[in-house]
Amino acid sequence: MNDNHAPERTPGGSGALRTFKIIVIVAIVLIAIGVAASLIFPKLFNTDSVVRFFRYMGLKDRKNYGVISFDAGSANGYAAFGGGLLVSGEGGMIVYDLEGEQKAFVQASFPTPVLTFGEAVSFCFSPGSSYVAAVDESGGICLDEALSGEVIDADVSNDGYTAYILSETGYKSVATVRNPKLDPTFRFSSRTRYLNACAVSEGGTYLALATLGEEDSVYRSSVTVLRTDEALSDLDEDGSSAVRVDLGNQIILDLEFIDRSHLCAIGQDNVTFFDVDGEISNSVALSGQTILDYEFSADGFMALVLEQNIAGSGTRLQILDHTGELLAETIPDGAIRDVSVKDRYVALLTDRELLILNRKLKTFYRTEELHDATNVLVRDDGTAFLLSNSSAHLYIP
Repeated sequence: MNDNHAPERTPGGSGALRTFKIIVIVAIVLIAIGVAASLIFPKLFNTDSVVRFFRYMGLKDRKNYGVISFDAGSANGYAAFGGGLLVSGEGGMIVYDLEGEQKAFVQASFPTPVLTFGEAVSFCFSPGSSYVAAVDESGGICLDEALSGEVIDADVSNDGYTAYILSETGYKSVATVRNPKLDPTFRFSSRTRYLNACAVSEGGTYLALATLGEEDSVYRSSVTVLRTDEALSDLDEDGSSAVRVDLGNQIILDLEFIDRSHLCAIGQDNVTFFDVDGEISNSVALSGQTILDYEFSADGFMALVLEQNIAGSGTRLQILDHTGELLAETIPDGAIRDVSVKDRYVALLTDRELLILNRKLKTFYRTEELHDATNVLVRDDGTAFLLSNSSAHLYIP
């Protein structure tokens, strides 16, 4: 008879296994508490820290993860797009993933590339050229063609509606809106006024056009807001729903929808905020100061970098809401190199550090490891690309 018995197993397994189970349970409970607290008190807790913990688990410390190399170019444009980085240059557009591999490549000739983008579509053109290209968030090439005229300006809404202005034979200007699949949905041909800037709202409901005209031998600018579900033959047509906003004797350099019904016009003399009904809510005078940079967030605010035209005055960052109300302002210790916004985040790059903040300029994270960066692109989870001449490094808080 064999008296050798297998040792009895204690409930719960070995001590090491029990310890591991306890650690896992405690971790799950702590994460659950953190998530619950962040949902109950969203202004006190940053929920994206939990998202980043899982998204970048095992990746954050991997060598060369989030390091992307590309061809240097003084005219390069950049966007955090499609989960990675989009670089536009004189030779076309390339989308990279976070491993540095190409997801999409459009070979083209853009003498002076201009990149405009939203969440769903990125669109590239060169002013004075007829060639355009666009890619979607999955890396698919959805536009790669020469248009019927020279492109003057273009804009992409956050959800992928695209608008552009062409100079076509027979008209002073022609404006077109395309849906996220890049199918044309609206066209307006102007015979009476030159158009020099455009903006399209989410859903493609509204198209805003900056016009340059003459009154009493003085040039005057205005913005006309059109509904894209209404046919229009002329900006001065009686009985149309078009709304005109007079912006005075200045050239409008840029137009942007801050949300579905509020716009901002960047002029030579003023930054003007108004709605689709033509009501001006605020105007920031630029007398004595110069705009160095500006960015718009789909979350409904604007970041504006201003420099006083007085030696030694430094640069300041202002955060303005959709009506132009000042939410926060700061004058950092170092010179501002770049600013970027995405959803609720603001990234401020100075010659000393990178700051990730919210719209009230409360600091979430900071780092002095800049990798010689000259530009920054913040992402929707609070990470940011630090961009130098020919490479990008992903900063993961």
